Amino acid sequence: MTVMTAANQSSSLPAAAVVAACALAFTVASFWWLNARQGKLRSYAPHTFAAAANRQRTVIRIPLVFFNTGPKPIVVQDIRLDLAYDTSKTTTLAWGNTRDRIRPESDDGVRLPAVFAINGRTAEQIFIEFTALFPEFIPQLREYRASVRCKVGHREKLITVVEFPLHLENISSPTNYIAYSNSLGAIKPDKADEARAELERLRTEAQKMVEQAQQNLSQ
Repeated sequence: MTVMTAANQSSSLPAAAVVAACALAFTVASFWWLNARQGKLRSYAPHTFAAAANRQRTVIRIPLVFFNTGPKPIVVQDIRLDLAYDTSKTTTLAWGNTRDRIRPESDDGVRLPAVFAINGRTAEQIFIEFTALFPEFIPQLREYRASVRCKVGHREKLITVVEFPLHLENISSPTNYIAYSNSLGAIKPDKADEARAELERLRTEAQKMVEQAQQNLSQ
């Protein structure tokens, strides 16, 4: 009887070791998941945007919400906006300024681009103003496929945080910097005709500038 009890105790030692190892692994994994895991940066499609195009630049302001899914802070170093309407060409707009609201106003808190951090498991709203110099990009009144890409501190390459349709066909007064809905079909047909004519004049001027520059180079 004594021999059997000793045998049972001996055979239970490996099982106890396995249980202890599993408990330790669970504790370490839980600590890593709750405190040390590097999360992902996410964003979401906007309901509104602001835009303008003139002889100096094209500017598009978008309200973005960044969400950090992990416990560690994520440092955002740069933000860019890619616009495309077919597979042949994508235009990239740079981070021009940061504002404090979507509606362009004289006191909307213009700030130059600056590195910032999103704390772990938190969300932050930020109004980014993307720009392209004239005549590099003059928008057409149509839906674009928009992609917001960010350079974050823990990654070497830019990452895409959100993709969404950007309804630039809703622009009704291109040279005035105002806010618009990003919903499909939010513009009246008569306003669309006026906006299209205004942008066509800008494109004509841009073409003349390009031709003049080519002539100057050839002389």
